[in-house]
Amino acid sequence: MRSRTVSVHAARPFPSRTSRSRARRAGWFLSTTAAGLLVALSACADNDKVSTNYMVVNHTDIGVVDITVNHTGGILGASPLGQSGDACCVTIPKMWQPDLKVTIGWQDDSTKQLDSEGKPMKNDGRYVLIPGQKHSRTVSIPEYQPDNLGGLYIHILPDRTVTVAVS
Repeated sequence: MRSRTVSVHAARPFPSRTSRSRARRAGWFLSTTAAGLLVALSACADNDKVSTNYMVVNHTDIGVVDITVNHTGGILGASPLGQSGDACCVTIPKMWQPDLKVTIGWQDDSTKQLDSEGKPMKNDGRYVLIPGQKHSRTVSIPEYQPDNLGGLYIHILPDRTVTVAVS
């Protein structure tokens, strides 16, 4: 009886070098073409809008934190009677439009809880903090000129009203 030999070839985990380079070139071409189309389409879709930074001027006697613009952001804070740095970004129309509004949200900074003697309380060596009140105001954006699109300036006033300006 004759024995039969069976050939076993290990499956190649990757395609051959030639087919890999062809696939790489095709992938490069497709990704470059897709990226170019995306840039062109996004330029067409958003040519009437611009992205700009925003900053906050706090006119109150308590710090403000978690400042949001249209429910996004939350990274800025401003000290009492102080201002924040710039944060990126908000998108606004290049041309002002009537009834253009923005919603500004923030939270008053936390305060230390006091004991019956008026001293700050501690728990495990840390101050016990009382979270600040949350606020939200929707305000109109005053008219601005397309040639003067700097940043969005947010002013939180002592009575917790808000004014904004694009300048």
